[in-house]
Amino acid sequence: MDRLDRILRRFRGAVEDDGEILRYEVLCGDERDRLIIEINKSHGQIQTGERMTFSMLADMSSKGFYKPAVLANGRKIEGVRSHNTAMNHLKVLKQFFGKKMVGQITTQSLRDYRTWRFKIGSRHPSIKPGEKKEVSISTINRELSAMRRIMRHAYAQGWITKDIFFKSDVIQTSAEIARKEDVCQRRRRFASSRPARGTEKKYERTRSGKTEHHGQNKS
Repeated sequence: MDRLDRILRRFRGAVEDDGEILRYEVLCGDERDRLIIEINKSHGQIQTGERMTFSMLADMSSKGFYKPAVLANGRKIEGVRSHNTAMNHLKVLKQFFGKKMVGQITTQSLRDYRTWRFKIGSRHPSIKPGEKKEVSISTINRELSAMRRIMRHAYAQGWITKDIFFKSDVIQTSAEIARKEDVCQRRRRFASSRPARGTEKKYERTRSGKTEHHGQNKS
């Protein structure tokens, strides 16, 4: 309850007038009640979140669900296949949110991040120092998707008491849908350009210079 005591001391020492002191005492009581509810809802874990910066949370995530993929019989059972991409996302997220306490990150913070990302441009490893390249909406969407997974993990653990992505609309789904449709179309074009399995023609040049066909049934 140290945080509650600090709040009470801050309000009590602010004003001299008796009426104002009474008003602040009421505010302190309301704040105390609210925080007690939050602590109970989080089973006490909110106190852990109050001491946790986003960098600490991101580092925990990189060792957890964002670690390199673990495969069993060729199938991923944990981690991520695109590990380097995930680490690039965490790196740029930490650049903006790193020192913030996770409980102080709000929905507005996410909007501020979008504005900042458009301003600084691409952070792809291929970008040379001093060079600036426009960042795509899809890239920002993927970074915020990584942020959403991290913050919802914190929410599930009780380290924060609110899902800041709920109804936030910071991830532009229309751009992400268009990107996925483009990927699907390119995959379909690639698949259609390849000959059907079992119909490939194999050619072999004979010594006489003629070409013989192999792998086809003779009628």
